[in-house]
Amino acid sequence: MAQNSASENNNGMFSDQQQQYIEPSVITQSNPPQSNDQITSSSSSGKDSQSILDAVLRSGTLESTKPDPASHSRNQMISNDAFPVPPCLSPTEPTSKKRQRSKSMGIPHNTTKSAKVSAKNKLVWNPTVLAAPVSVPAPKSPSPQSSCCFQHLPPINRSTLAELSIKKILHNPKLRHEIVFETKLEFRPKTMAEIDPVKLENAQYYWSRIEKDLANYDLFKNRFNCANNPSASRISRLVVEIKGMLLDILDDLEHPHLSRSISDIDDQLVLQQLRTGSFNPSAFTDPLIEIMLIIAKKERHPRIQSLSGLVDAGNYTAAFKDVLYCLEQIKMDIANSSIENFRTFLKSTSVSFEKNQFANYLNSKPEFPIFNSWWSSCLDKYKPKHTAMFSIFLAGFHDLLLDPSLKIPELFYMDEARISAFRSEISIIVQNSLLLFGFDQYAKNNPAQLLDRARFVSQLLLRPPTLSLDFLDTEDDKFIDFITSFVANSRPASNITSRRLTSISCDLISGAIDDPIPEFKRFCLDVFAVPIHSFFKRISMVSCHHWSVYGDYYVSFN
Repeated sequence: MAQNSASENNNGMFSDQQQQYIEPSVITQSNPPQSNDQITSSSSSGKDSQSILDAVLRSGTLESTKPDPASHSRNQMISNDAFPVPPCLSPTEPTSKKRQRSKSMGIPHNTTKSAKVSAKNKLVWNPTVLAAPVSVPAPKSPSPQSSCCFQHLPPINRSTLAELSIKKILHNPKLRHEIVFETKLEFRPKTMAEIDPVKLENAQYYWSRIEKDLANYDLFKNRFNCANNPSASRISRLVVEIKGMLLDILDDLEHPHLSRSISDIDDQLVLQQLRTGSFNPSAFTDPLIEIMLIIAKKERHPRIQSLSGLVDAGNYTAAFKDVLYCLEQIKMDIANSSIENFRTFLKSTSVSFEKNQFANYLNSKPEFPIFNSWWSSCLDKYKPKHTAMFSIFLAGFHDLLLDPSLKIPELFYMDEARISAFRSEISIIVQNSLLLFGFDQYAKNNPAQLLDRARFVSQLLLRPPTLSLDFLDTEDDKFIDFITSFVANSRPASNITSRRLTSISCDLISGAIDDPIPEFKRFCLDVFAVPIHSFFKRISMVSCHHWSVYGDYYVSFN
């Protein structure tokens, strides 16, 4: 087994993609840039929505930093149990004169043979040194802040997959908010570029330690017949974690008969068997593979079935990695299916859920300095013009979109990325409308010149394709000069266009106008009527939902 482990690619990660998760920000939408989260439909769990709704998982999203009880006594175990003092060095044994003479000369007695044997493995077996307690230094950590995690927990564990549980999904504020605006969400693994370098380094370190533990485990088992193998601790923790992850998945699916078959595995018995070298990997992996094939989607079956070949070949590191990968994919498929099953419920209760969340947050008496400044200026600016508070909010909201210098208020924290995307989109609309407006002015002032150029170009296009078009670079620069000068002095025009867009959007959302096309033509924006109308429709969804959640707080503002 040591040879197989040594030949394993020791990159510390899965071969195709990293299996870490983001918090609510792990959710991504299929139609960016409107959101930043993640979710696809997958096969149904086989239970109705109400039964899934009652399912409860026992884990959380962040990597666990709880110390492992086995780690507290690790050094003591190695010094006292893993290296028993040979009988020849027992303090009660009588010492011969020949041996006394050897010891007085500083020569270890009868150590040459054992040193030669273990030199093949670069491990010097010196009984005279091992008679004293051994102090084993802790491995150098690439990241001190997460040492507990990378020493004993794999990169994918129950904690990192906790956000995929049904309970976490139903109480995920970010997901409950995003599902209102996005038609398709999907949970997905992070790409290598999205992974925190510290977590990546910790994962690589963890798998390198597993690789060494497997090699040392085989060495101690075959060479020294040790009754308390020092390399069993981390391996047993990995086996127990895999068992716990599968139980969490089965709890979501509510398969008690499958849960019983895997919960019968005793954690302490696994540790004891690993320490004594009697653990049978096939006895653990065979029922695991059978259960995974039952609950997984069909496209996951080939990789699950390949686990048996890895175990039979003794390639245990790759088998461990693939097991974690398959469990993660199964968990993700179940979560995605749950999102689709509960979509109607999540959307219909999103306003009440967010209002309750905000009311609970207000109990801590938070401060909103950016919001206070922004809303105060909106009241001072628009209260003389509008009697309804919602109209004042709409005008202030569109000022927020049209002026990138304004900071986004705290109450828009869930829509911050969406508002930034709106700002970029509306800036493009304004700039394009200014460009067309400048061309329109040029065409009105130079109709004959434009007609002459159009005839000239149409004649050239009828000629063979070998014609050089370099003349286009040296044509009359009058139009370029005009556009350059127009854009240089377009700040007032940009302000006018922005105000026109604000006026139209407020009238559209408030219902003051039914047909926006005449308004677009009146403001010379008819060319962009379709994209502007679509843009304002998306803006109205955000503004109306925001007002439904936080409207009472706006009205009560003093």
